[in-house]
Amino acid sequence: MRVETNISEPDTGPLTAALQERFRDRIAGIYIEREPDFHVVVRLTGKEGEGSLPYQFGDDRVRVEIQTGALHSVDQLRAAFKRRDIITHFLPSGYGGYIDERAGDLVLTVDIGNEAAVDSQAALSDALGVPVRIVAEERAVASPAPQQTEAR
Repeated sequence: MRVETNISEPDTGPLTAALQERFRDRIAGIYIEREPDFHVVVRLTGKEGEGSLPYQFGDDRVRVEIQTGALHSVDQLRAAFKRRDIITHFLPSGYGGYIDERAGDLVLTVDIGNEAAVDSQAALSDALGVPVRIVAEERAVASPAPQQTEAR
């Protein structure tokens, strides 16, 4: 069970920028973990650099955990996500997606009730050359803000 505290977390924006500059084309993901302590995880392609690095930003000290061995960089996943021609060939009813930097895969979404599209996952992954996960989710629907719906 996680206990909430009143301690604010450090601003990791400058740290993320420094890590992106340092590791450039090898970045497979950068994200925050809070268990067992607050730290930043950097996933890298290749085998060099695994370990833990302390970073000091002003009064904030942040531990950075480096994980190596990722098969695809974020840039490779982004390039695959831009291949709409291939994606729509396998998922004509797909409606969105994102890059999961923790898992290292491209996540594509289809409407609930279209779970059969998940059968295309392996073929789509082969065609794009990156790991693909297809999930069935309900589409988000934008609602007008409350002040827009009140009668005037």
